[in-house]
Amino acid sequence: MLIPSFPPHLLGLALCGQPASSAGQNQLVLSLLALVAIPALLAVTTAFARIVIMLYFLRAGLGSGTLPPNAVLLGLALVLTWYVMSPVATSLGHDVLVPMQAGRLPLDQGLARSESLLRGFMMTRLSRQDYSFLARARGFADDPARGPFELVASAFALSELRIAFLAGLLIYLPFLVIDVLVYLVLSALGPTTFSQQLFALPVKLLFFVMADGWRLLFEAVSRSYLGGG
Repeated sequence: MLIPSFPPHLLGLALCGQPASSAGQNQLVLSLLALVAIPALLAVTTAFARIVIMLYFLRAGLGSGTLPPNAVLLGLALVLTWYVMSPVATSLGHDVLVPMQAGRLPLDQGLARSESLLRGFMMTRLSRQDYSFLARARGFADDPARGPFELVASAFALSELRIAFLAGLLIYLPFLVIDVLVYLVLSALGPTTFSQQLFALPVKLLFFVMADGWRLLFEAVSRSYLGGG
C-alpha cells in the first residue's frame, strides 16, 4: 500500500490560512486521512499485531512494570515485523515502488500490485474457518482467492489475534508458575514485611535470561512466518 502524496502548495495554503479551492481542500483532507489510516491498516495486515501482543504479554508475565518501556517494545515489534515481512517488502520495492518512481507504473496498477502482494501473504496464514464464517455473513464464496481484499484482511486479523493471545498465554504461564512457587515459599516461611514481587521478579528474570528467552521468542516468531528448522 502506498501513501498518496499531495502538492506542497496545498499544505502551505492550509498552514497559512489562505483560501484554497474545494478540490484542493478535499485532496488535503483525503491525504491526511490516509496518513492516519494506512499505518493502522498495515498493523493488522502484517505480522506487527501478533508480535506486539506477544511482547506485551512477556512484559506482563515478568511483572517488570514499564520495563522494557513502550518505545522499546514497539521498536522491537517493528524490527521483527520488518524481518519477517522482508520477502514481501522486497517484492513491493522491486515490483511496485521502483517502477512507479521511474514512471513506468501508474498509481492504480501500483496499488493493485501492492494489494496482491499483501493478499498473498495473508492468504497463506489466515484460518479458513475464520474466512468461511466472515464470507457466509457477507454472502461471498468460500474461497479467499476470490474474496474481496477487506474480507481476506479481516479473516487474517482475526486469525492473528487468536494466535497472538494463545502464544501470549504460553509465554505468561511459566511466570505464573514462578509467582505461585514464590508465594508458597514465602507462606511457609511465615509472615514477612517483604512483598512477593520483590522475590519473584529476580527469579523470573534469572529464569528468562538462563533460558535465553529473547532468542527463543525471536526464533518462534521467525519460524511461524518464515518456516525453517
